[in-house]
Amino acid sequence: MRKRATLFVSLFTEKKYLKEQFRRRIAWLSIFALVFSLFGYHFDGSNFSFASGGILKVTLQANKETVLIGETFTYTIKYSYSGVGGNSINAAITDLLPVELEHMGFEQSDDVKDVTLSKVGGRDQVVFNFEDLRTGTTGVLKLHARFKPGSTVNDTTATNQVNFKPTGGTGGGSEVDSNTVVTKAIVSSTPDWSVSKTKTSGNMPLVTDEVVYSITVNGNSIQGGQDLKNLTVVDTLPAAFTFVESTISDSGSRSGNKITWGAI
Repeated sequence: MRKRATLFVSLFTEKKYLKEQFRRRIAWLSIFALVFSLFGYHFDGSNFSFASGGILKVTLQANKETVLIGETFTYTIKYSYSGVGGNSINAAITDLLPVELEHMGFEQSDDVKDVTLSKVGGRDQVVFNFEDLRTGTTGVLKLHARFKPGSTVNDTTATNQVNFKPTGGTGGGSEVDSNTVVTKAIVSSTPDWSVSKTKTSGNMPLVTDEVVYSITVNGNSIQGGQDLKNLTVVDTLPAAFTFVESTISDSGSRSGNKITWGAI
């Protein structure tokens, strides 16, 4: 009985010791994983690997989902750079605007060294350049844009996205893209284009005198207006009048007392 009791106590003590050792190893592994993650290491389940030290984040918002054609609206870009220690990076936030939009201005933060404006493939590109961007930095940028007036058609949409990329420094980090933002353009419900006709000479003409009329066509001038295309102007002369000539390059076509100018 004494041998059995001794063996039981020995096995119980060894099992308890192994459990305690296992707990300690798990605890140390947890501590190591936490420390390594803080310093940019990644544990994939079996191996530790070094990843870039800092974390870049960027989000994009628009102040309006729907705008009139030609109306300026604003994108808000929020960025952050996080990590440990006093490391810093040089970086760039790039917005290559959709082809439907054109750049109308920007507002930069104190972190921005300079801003580069350019054309890339017919699209407006705005680049905010950062120098010595330190960990723990957050900031806000604003970019103003509009749908190209005149040529944009109703219900046109533009999908925008910005990129945040490290360009140097000691902090490291991987480039990231923001969320996408969709904005829609609509035409105005009250276009202001007009056509008018005035008599410029011959207030009291004799039978053989000429009377001169001026026909004026005004395109849309309000936000949300579109270019007038393939416009046809028809002038119906009084029954007693005879058409003499027109001063525009297209002299028009005449049918009876009706003069038609097409594709103006």
